[in-house]
Amino acid sequence: MSRVDSASVRRILAVRGGALGDFILTLPALQQLRRAAGHLELLTRPAYGRFARDFGIVSGWRALNAPDATGLTVAGGGLSPSWQQWLGGFDAVVSWVPDPDGVFQEQIRRCGVADFHQADARCSGPGPAAQQLSAGLPLWAREAHPAPPFCLFEDCTTPPESNLIAFHPGSGSARKNWPLERWLMVLPELQRLRPACRWLVITGEVEAGILPGLHRDLERSGLPWESLHDLDLTFLAQRLRPCRAFFGHDSGISHLAAACGVSCHLLFGPTDPAIWAPEGATMPPCRAPQGDWQQLTPAAVLEWATTSHSAFMSYSAKIQ
Repeated sequence: MSRVDSASVRRILAVRGGALGDFILTLPALQQLRRAAGHLELLTRPAYGRFARDFGIVSGWRALNAPDATGLTVAGGGLSPSWQQWLGGFDAVVSWVPDPDGVFQEQIRRCGVADFHQADARCSGPGPAAQQLSAGLPLWAREAHPAPPFCLFEDCTTPPESNLIAFHPGSGSARKNWPLERWLMVLPELQRLRPACRWLVITGEVEAGILPGLHRDLERSGLPWESLHDLDLTFLAQRLRPCRAFFGHDSGISHLAAACGVSCHLLFGPTDPAIWAPEGATMPPCRAPQGDWQQLTPAAVLEWATTSHSAFMSYSAKIQ
């Protein structure tokens, strides 16, 4: 139970680690905290901190894995005076970092923080994950400031003349990926339906091992494409923003694309789209029967992509 109310909270520290998708799904909650207090900082991974600051979601950040922050997770561990002073300057701390033994919370309180709130990051209940993460906010944030529709950009309307389509072949787990060879059967067929489109092929560290073969196969396919590999998150968001559509799986990049206002066309295997599909997505995901990728054929995906999405079909009519 929070011991402070919205009138007494002026400076908030949010703590968030996890994979990229976990972080992106937490952005609506972070925006809600920012509106509740006006000043929000973040203790997180450096890439996430830079991204959140670039988009004005937080005023500042520090690295959760900084060498001089290790004392936060060690019982009786010491912190430098600068860290003690920084942490003690917050009225409240909201953390989505698991803390089963309470060590992290105790270390934060020792710095003089007025209130510590442990939020649940498991998303094990029903409903979209972003809603579950926002529901874990302190009462003073949830009641006074309902979560608004979230978009990284002020205008999330896709330019009607856009001919860019983004594609991300991976995710943080191989089990969430439809076989790449099947994607490579579908993409040329989509290109034939939309001959003016250009493809932005997004890959990261996880996909580094498949890059040579992927690039070779894309060249053979005849697709007009550009490789976006391991980009800074802010720059990647800016490249995604004008895209007409995004194809991918249950991944952090998919959630980033949705946060940029891009129409996401996503395939789901073992994970539940009722929980993990981007909130507010206008396009229904395509789920493999019984969650088994082997049962999802290229023909089925092509039919889903070309008949289930009116926005795609109207776009096709404009450019042919």
